[in-house]
Amino acid sequence: MLNILQLVSLDLKSILLFFVVFLVIADYFKHRKPPNYPPGPFPLPFVGNVFSIDAKQPHIYFTKLAEVYGDIFSFRVGRDQAVFASGYKMVKEALVVQAENFVDRPYSPLGERLYPGNAGLFFSNGHRWRRHRRFTLTTLRNFGLGKKMMENAICEEVRYLQEEIETLKGDPFDPRTLFNNAVSNIICQMVFGRRYDYSDHTFQKILQLLNEVIYLEGTIWAQLYEAFPTIMKYMPGKHNIIFSHYERVCDFIRNEVERHKDNFDPNNNRDYIDAYITEMQTGSCDPTDGFNESNLIFNSLDLFLAGTETTSTTLLWALVLLIKHPEVQDKVQSEIDSVIGQSRQPSMADKASMPYTEAVIHEIQRLGNIVPLNALRMAEKDTTLGGFFIPKGTALMTNLTTVMFDKTEWETPEEFNPGHFLDSEGKFRRRDAFMPFSAGKRVCLGEQLARMELFLFFVGLFQKFRFSVQDGVELSLEGDVGATRTPIPFKVFAHTRKDIFNVHNKTTKIGAPCECWAHGLIPASPLSGAPAYQTKATKSWTLTLYYARTAEGNHHTLFNILHTQTNSGAHKKRNISAMQLLLLAELGWQGLLLFVLFLLLIADYLKNRKPHNYPPGPFSLPFLGNIFNMDAKEPHIYLTKLAKVYGNVFGLRLGRDNIVFLNGYRIIREALVVQGDNFVDRPYSPTVARVYAGNRGLFFSNGQTWKKQRRFSVSMLRHFGQGKRTLELAILQECRNLLAEMDTQKGDAFDPTYSINSAVSNIICQLEFGHRFEYSDETFQRMLHCLSQIVHLEGSIWHQLYEAFPSVMKHLPGRHNDIFSSYSHIRGFLRDELERHKENLDPANPRDYMDAFLVEIGEVRPTVSLLSQPRDVFAGSSTRWFPVFDNSRTLRQEHAESQQDVMASKVQSHSCAQVQVLACLPCRSDCQRTHDPNDGFEETNLVMNSLDLFMAGTETTTITLRWALLYLIKYPHIQEKVHAEIDLVIGQSRQPSMDDRPNMPYTDAVIHEVQRLGNIVPLNGLRMAAKDTTLEGYLIPKGTALMPILTSVLYDQSEWETPEQFNPGHFLDSEGKFRRRDAFLPFSTGKRICSGEQLARMELFLFTVSLLQKFWFSTLEGVELSLDGIVGSARIPYPFKIYAHPRYQ
Repeated sequence: MLNILQLVSLDLKSILLFFVVFLVIADYFKHRKPPNYPPGPFPLPFVGNVFSIDAKQPHIYFTKLAEVYGDIFSFRVGRDQAVFASGYKMVKEALVVQAENFVDRPYSPLGERLYPGNAGLFFSNGHRWRRHRRFTLTTLRNFGLGKKMMENAICEEVRYLQEEIETLKGDPFDPRTLFNNAVSNIICQMVFGRRYDYSDHTFQKILQLLNEVIYLEGTIWAQLYEAFPTIMKYMPGKHNIIFSHYERVCDFIRNEVERHKDNFDPNNNRDYIDAYITEMQTGSCDPTDGFNESNLIFNSLDLFLAGTETTSTTLLWALVLLIKHPEVQDKVQSEIDSVIGQSRQPSMADKASMPYTEAVIHEIQRLGNIVPLNALRMAEKDTTLGGFFIPKGTALMTNLTTVMFDKTEWETPEEFNPGHFLDSEGKFRRRDAFMPFSAGKRVCLGEQLARMELFLFFVGLFQKFRFSVQDGVELSLEGDVGATRTPIPFKVFAHTRKDIFNVHNKTTKIGAPCECWAHGLIPASPLSGAPAYQTKATKSWTLTLYYARTAEGNHHTLFNILHTQTNSGAHKKRNISAMQLLLLAELGWQGLLLFVLFLLLIADYLKNRKPHNYPPGPFSLPFLGNIFNMDAKEPHIYLTKLAKVYGNVFGLRLGRDNIVFLNGYRIIREALVVQGDNFVDRPYSPTVARVYAGNRGLFFSNGQTWKKQRRFSVSMLRHFGQGKRTLELAILQECRNLLAEMDTQKGDAFDPTYSINSAVSNIICQLEFGHRFEYSDETFQRMLHCLSQIVHLEGSIWHQLYEAFPSVMKHLPGRHNDIFSSYSHIRGFLRDELERHKENLDPANPRDYMDAFLVEIGEVRPTVSLLSQPRDVFAGSSTRWFPVFDNSRTLRQEHAESQQDVMASKVQSHSCAQVQVLACLPCRSDCQRTHDPNDGFEETNLVMNSLDLFMAGTETTTITLRWALLYLIKYPHIQEKVHAEIDLVIGQSRQPSMDDRPNMPYTDAVIHEVQRLGNIVPLNGLRMAAKDTTLEGYLIPKGTALMPILTSVLYDQSEWETPEQFNPGHFLDSEGKFRRRDAFLPFSTGKRICSGEQLARMELFLFTVSLLQKFWFSTLEGVELSLDGIVGSARIPYPFKIYAHPRYQ
């Protein structure tokens, strides 16, 4: 019995070990660094380097790391990777030179909880941030920012502060509260329209909450919440104080907003809140601008925070440093007396005459270093910094400490030296490396106000008082580091300068500060010592058992401890029974777990054992299979190499699924063409099941649904112009739009992805939605971005892991979740299009694919079934013509003997800008088709079909055109030959047409070779065996997933003369005429061949020829374009920039 129970325990350990190993591997793949990524310390799995940070002085720790790893290094905090930029030159490069690329904030769990929904001035991004920053700056200027009226308000507050200090009559005091109140009153007058008295307890409490929040945001509690928000939001700790304090401050501001609303006068805006309410009522109605009451509160909160904390903290450092350096205080007061005297208050006009005082204030800001670590930024696109690759979306932290203390910029960086800001003649000089307000697009918007406040408050204080501390007290320069760096709490004497000696004699009688102050304000943690737990006798044995096992690790000691612990009083019998049960359970648990693992291994073997004569393949691990053997970067190359070992038909196991791979033209043709009916369906896919939620769409559906939907879609696309002259004219119009877009670059280098993506996508959009999109349309560009992200991620290890272990991965963070969120965005976009179509649908005049599908559903009755009409439906009488690309016109034709000729003649009668694709439908409305539910004619499937058409009609042609540019730049002699053929056949006086194609064999051969070597779909979509069959003599059981490796066809050495080289001669015969090749399968083959092949061929020819007719393409001098490619569900070129030189002016 004991042995069996011990066996079970082994199993639990094994299962736990398996999951730990799995999670560690998943964590490794998620955080794999790309090539040339900045170096950094080795991170631990899951937690990264979060526990190695010096919580007290993190800026010093990161500065030391820069000395080890260089000015650009990486650091992982929990789940997030961050890159740190150090030193003036590197920080300036990031924030100023590459300002547009590093303007946005990355996602922050803390920021999202405090400022939900892209709110506020500090954490918001994009259009909303720009809109609110511009509005705030304008409004603050209207209310005095940088003007004399603001200067007067500050001087008035200086008088209040001086009077408040005088009431202390030379007693020691903590200046923090007074400085906070005085400085805060300036921003309060601008935001709330009033100041608060220094005795206002409510306001004092709010300032106290702000101080605590600023401190806690820099502690380990905030770092832990940022790293592990899902866990920490359920845990007790000081991070919860941040949220409660923020809520109380927001309530305070909310009350101010309500007060303003009660007596609001739109014709008399008194402050920022009034101006904002006016903007809400009369300004932009665009919801993306974010002008709402919630955002008003968050904006006011940001202004309140920034306008209070930074300036008051700088003034505190001013006291510390000038008390530490009394000779500097003497010189400042001497200059004040010389320029201003004691008879009047200072003004901003005095600033130019007080270079030493100005230098001291700047040196206080430099050495005080109140924002040692700048707020995080995020790379908007892939870029390089300091020679290292920074991927799009990477968080960037600029270490301002390394700028303020940069040894290459400051003569004595570690010393308090006002001379840093004085030239040889004693005049004030500016220093480029002075960045207390940050730099670039996100520079502090209150910088002008802060400079004015610092000068007037500083001069006003030192004009009136001389500051000192108790004899023998040494002020610390270390500081408490939170979101800002503040001086350690201290008390000062403020001696009125005219009575300084009398006051000094009086204060020498004062005793030492209280002991509690000397020992600091933060009490020791109750957890710092060893806790003493007292529990009831009936429960105490459980805690003792835990520690006893940890300490002793053997059952004999356990028994003795339990026996001793439970052998007491009236509970003796009950506790001994509990002890015996616990002992048995402890022994049995191990054996039980071992038994469970044994069963799981047997079940895994039985489920995945291979039948006789199954294709060979590499050994697979239990549960995991071969998933971690795959080369995530180039899986098609890895699989092609496996074929050399195991043959052209071999098996692999990926997670729970066994897949048979096919390699080479002959065997792939055997499966997809000869046995096409047997390999037509798709196997189950967890990703597809989650995205398509059933047997839906054109790409992943099966059976009757797929056949009906494919037939309908092919028929409708033909009706709406596919393969016809009218669609050709529409493509040519989009070519003109694309050429015009490239002309706007004026010879500058640019990434062609954006413009080509938009142009190609507009063709399928016109067929699907009946209209095109402007290249500047933000919604359209977001959808194209989502498409690109899906294509990239569907080939990543994250997608493979989700396919292999969906039950586990759906609960884990990772890039696989971006696939589903991107799909969700696109579905929302398509649903909006669908609703727009439903609102103005005319069943007698469908304009595009969506209209036709809605008519087929029977969305509006009466109607006629499109699918039920014969192919020659347009030849009948009583026909109705309707436009697709320009629904402003409707041409009617009673009868047409030749549909295509009439359509062409009608279109040619219009200007190119009004190209229409026409189709016709009988006007009869006397029949209504009833569909079998399995046909799939319902709105959800319309969205999924539209999704598949949108994806396929955009990505494949776009990627091929990008490969075309890359190859023609790589091989300029081929570009020259294409130019020569274009000039010979077409010239420059007209656009190309499909009629030119037979006369341009070399250009046609080049396009085909681009498709072959570009190899944009290296792995075909999975198929599934409908019944037991054989391939190459191997048994393929019913239900087995089959993957054709199209790379092996396009690079088949038995089919192509020089398969690894770019050689248009593959498609030319000995006479230079174009020749077709059987092994050219970029669109796959068989029953699942790409339904848009005809459209893609037309697009590729017309776009390629139009681009090369107009431009000569080249790249940056010295740049070598890579031919490797990034492999997702498609193979795309690495990002590159080109020059488009007009061939003829």
